[in-house]
Amino acid sequence: MKTSDKIVGGLGASSELSKKLHHPGPDIRPCVAQMLESSYTKGDYPNRNAAAHIIACELRRIGCSHDEVLQRIIAWNDGNTAPLSISEYSKAVRSAFAKDYNYSCYHHFLEPTCIGPDACPFSSRVKSNQKYYNNRKFIRYRWPELLPNVAILIYYIALIELERIRQVGAGGMIYASYREIAKLCGVNPGSIMRNLAILQSHGLIELKIGTPRKWERSATEIRRVIPIPRPSQNLLRKLYDEKPYTEK
Repeated sequence: MKTSDKIVGGLGASSELSKKLHHPGPDIRPCVAQMLESSYTKGDYPNRNAAAHIIACELRRIGCSHDEVLQRIIAWNDGNTAPLSISEYSKAVRSAFAKDYNYSCYHHFLEPTCIGPDACPFSSRVKSNQKYYNNRKFIRYRWPELLPNVAILIYYIALIELERIRQVGAGGMIYASYREIAKLCGVNPGSIMRNLAILQSHGLIELKIGTPRKWERSATEIRRVIPIPRPSQNLLRKLYDEKPYTEK
């Protein structure tokens, strides 16, 4: 599988699976989402028992209950050749809840489905190093007075929420579709690209537009600039000039 196809497949699997689970926590990691969508044959690497344990641990991490994890593992196991026995997959689920296991990005079992540290929103390489920041500066710097309403919704609601869901921190790399952003904002997807470009033009975000074409499909890459920059003096001056004079 091509690297670009693996990236798109992993990110898509993560987003779609999170919607199906209806859980309140973060997205599932793309590598594990792809494992859950894959079937395994006896002798595959990683083996079926290891895959079951990894999937169970990840589902527990994102907030699924023991029964929810068990039902999801049973459904996944039906596609394996040959399926694990009841005792085998039950043991994997029990073990996942017995201890706080964490399969890191560098674990060899995750290598076959890894989409790469430069693309994965869960990789430490793309997480923000900004520990101290204040989203309220967006308001304090008067950006809501300077931007269109949709751009404000994208920046202050959608992007901050996606940072939380993807667990990348403020200013971390986000991979998202226009449809996903529009849903969080409650606006038409057709307005997203134009308003992302506006945010980019003012230095509030870094942006690399993706493409939905099947033969070169890629997700749009967005990163908020942190700390939040101040508006230019020219922009503020324009705001002051446009305000009507009120005699005291």
